[in-house]
Amino acid sequence: MLKKITHKIKALSELVALEHTIFSSMFLLMAMVISSYQKNQTLFFGLETLILCFLALFGARNFAMGFNRLVDRDIDKDNPRTKNRPSVDG
Repeated sequence: MLKKITHKIKALSELVALEHTIFSSMFLLMAMVISSYQKNQTLFFGLETLILCFLALFGARNFAMGFNRLVDRDIDKDNPRTKNRPSVDG
């Protein structure tokens, strides 16, 4: 059962390119620090704002990547590089 859950999590991670989302979070953090310093002369907006921004980033990016994979699944079937994606082979 644990192996099945692990397989599903790995497939979902491949589907939405989770590693790209984690990489882009560094740019969000830099933008938050710069904007906070310009507005408040401090380097931190607050924990609540940080959590909300990260949730927005993860939600929007994962939705967009998942939707893109869903829309492109017919094209991905014919492409040798993408034919083994979870959205194509189920």
